[in-house]
Amino acid sequence: MAHALTWMASVLRQAGLSVQEVAGWQDRGHGNVSDIRGVMMHHTAGPAIGNFPSLDVVVNGRPGLAGPLSNLGLARDGTWYVIAAGLAYHAGAGYVAWCGRDNGNNHIIGIEAESTGRGDWTQAQLDVYPRGVAVLLRHLRLAVDRAIAHKEWAPTRKIDPAGWPGDMDGFRAGVAQWINGDQFQQSDRDRLIRLEQAVDELRRWPMGGPRLIRHEATGSQWLYVPGCVLVALQGEEDVTFHGNHRLAGQSEPIALDTDSIRRLAGLVPHVIGELPA
Repeated sequence: MAHALTWMASVLRQAGLSVQEVAGWQDRGHGNVSDIRGVMMHHTAGPAIGNFPSLDVVVNGRPGLAGPLSNLGLARDGTWYVIAAGLAYHAGAGYVAWCGRDNGNNHIIGIEAESTGRGDWTQAQLDVYPRGVAVLLRHLRLAVDRAIAHKEWAPTRKIDPAGWPGDMDGFRAGVAQWINGDQFQQSDRDRLIRLEQAVDELRRWPMGGPRLIRHEATGSQWLYVPGCVLVALQGEEDVTFHGNHRLAGQSEPIALDTDSIRRLAGLVPHVIGELPA
């Protein structure tokens, strides 16, 4: 059974980020997470050479601590690795008022970014680490202060993510620029085009069941449940809506052009996590 965070890959990808899905991530985790209240940044303290040499450890764990050790990973080239949709052992003992004590794994998405811990962040990571965190917080409708460092959660035992320019104030300033500034505007417009699927076209279809829809120009695929929801596909058939469901009786998506796509929002009372706030 897929866990709760199966939306992560599509949300990051739709924001224009490079995403690599680690096989089995939808079902990976130490059980499921609870309500998500924040996003936690880590560094791997891994080798100095390689794009994401710590990936195997993050996925499978190390002696004394079983994997997954984070929900997401960030490679040196700026690629986001989607590792676990369920609970990951990343936070450990710690406390912040908005989460409580020693329960960060249940309520906080963990990101392990490849770094030795000596401030060797690549330009790609400097660009996309705060951007990706902003994407997650926007999807969750959480404020910038819910971006928390591991060392803020556990200050007596952790130092990560170390060496970030401006430390966490600088990191959160970068997140805020993405959340509050103009950077999201074009991606928001693009996302609206992908979502708004043609009232006129849909009204000509039989409305008894779900439809698989493809935007001709971008290839984006969506599940439309008449009068209910519109959600992005995780793959050719899997969708993010209360877990994974598969479409029956429709092998090929219905293709609509951009002009048709612009009008669908009025038909859909509830859209899961893709429209801008």
